[in-house]
Amino acid sequence: STYINKSLSYLEQCVVALTGPKRTHIPYRQTKLTNVLKDSLGGNCNTVLIACISGEAKHLEETISTLKLAQRMRRVQNTAESNVQANATLLLKRYERQIRELKQELMMHDALANRSGVSYEELSPEECHLISQQCARFVDAAPGEEEEAALVKVESVRQVQEVFRQFKILVRNAESRAEEKLRSVFDLGSNGGRKASLGSSAAGLSGNLADGGAVGDVDAEYGFALGEAPRDAKPAS
Repeated sequence: STYINKSLSYLEQCVVALTGPKRTHIPYRQTKLTNVLKDSLGGNCNTVLIACISGEAKHLEETISTLKLAQRMRRVQNTAESNVQANATLLLKRYERQIRELKQELMMHDALANRSGVSYEELSPEECHLISQQCARFVDAAPGEEEEAALVKVESVRQVQEVFRQFKILVRNAESRAEEKLRSVFDLGSNGGRKASLGSSAAGLSGNLADGGAVGDVDAEYGFALGEAPRDAKPAS
């Protein structure tokens, strides 16, 4: 009876904590009873409390105590939700059905807005190639002729994404061509060629400035000199 009364006492503490607006901690772990009734008290359950009372005078005190506990339990509010286990196959079928319905709604909206012939499927290779040609024609157009060359017709989000992708490819190709051109001009293909070219330029620079106009010593590897120029020095014409 001692353990029963102790468990009931902790049960009442949990009920008081659940009904209190400022209580954040619920002592469910005090006893096994409150730990077992955790979901029933404040969890995802529909709970029914049966209060056993007696109308005899000798049980009046216990009856009043039981009714007070039942009154406190009525203030506890649970939000019961059904536990549904997600099935991957059913979810996939549901999402496919939603996609079909959304496409039908878009087609209906386009029909009401007099936009016929709009496709929301994946772009074909021919359509991607056509967009690529249109983007290249727009980039290669002379200044002032961009409006005439801007024939990229955009009717869907997929086409917008493809236009951005084609412009990105054009930018990367231009960067690679510029890098190759710089490598061919400055001989940046190998370290030996770079050093030889810079060495020859440094030798020429040191030869040209050997008449006393040089400032500092010319570095044979990098081809430039560091030093302090005299105050009466002037740039060479």
